[in-house]
Amino acid sequence: AVSSANRIAISLGMDASSKRLLRKEELMDQYSLELHQGEESEEQKEKSLLETFASLYHPQLRFATTIPLQITWFSLCFGSYALVTWINTIYVQIHLNDLYWNLLWFALANAPGNLLSFFLLDKVGRIKTLVGSLTMSAMSLVVFAWYSRPDHTSTAGVVVSSCTFQALETVAWNVMDTATGELFPTTSRSTGIGLCTATGRLGAMAAQFASGLLIDSPVMLLLVSSLSFLIAAVIPMKLQHGEMSQARLNDYVGAAGAN
Repeated sequence: AVSSANRIAISLGMDASSKRLLRKEELMDQYSLELHQGEESEEQKEKSLLETFASLYHPQLRFATTIPLQITWFSLCFGSYALVTWINTIYVQIHLNDLYWNLLWFALANAPGNLLSFFLLDKVGRIKTLVGSLTMSAMSLVVFAWYSRPDHTSTAGVVVSSCTFQALETVAWNVMDTATGELFPTTSRSTGIGLCTATGRLGAMAAQFASGLLIDSPVMLLLVSSLSFLIAAVIPMKLQHGEMSQARLNDYVGAAGAN
């Protein structure tokens, strides 16, 4: 490449055609420089992403945060999607009366769940609310299964237990979304949330296969989902961060939040 000083000196004695050629060379040099800088920037971004992902499995996060959250997300998504996306088919399988009216009640059960979670998140705390809502969700599914037995179906029992499950599951989801963002340090928070969400999607996909296999036996499907919620309820107890309500969030791996 020709230096800027030489270009000026050469251009003084050039005709218009030669100047255009010189200008074209300048543009090509500028494009090559920008392309090289862009390649370095992409390499830096890729390296930064890999480092951030690796930090999620740092010894201080691996078993204290990342893996427990992944298991909880998988179990919650499995138990939740196995029921919520198949609830109309379950109602049909157990020959429930007034199908659409009861499905409406099931959908409306989200509202009290949201209101309850708003109150409990700071009053009771994230972990206690999460464990409690997941445990009671599992219990409500056992009651749901009891009232769904062949030749012993109770419409009132099924509707009340399924709506209770929907409300409690909504509480669990709200707490889970809040706690996941708070438990990861700032430097890896977005990547951590993305990893947990992706793990949950795998659980949701697995739930569709399990539900398809067990739909002819609604009681068994409900009990499997209940077990999934119980697993999700036990794992948060392994989180080693303590209660994050009104606590300072960590900015990097190894930082200690102030309670």
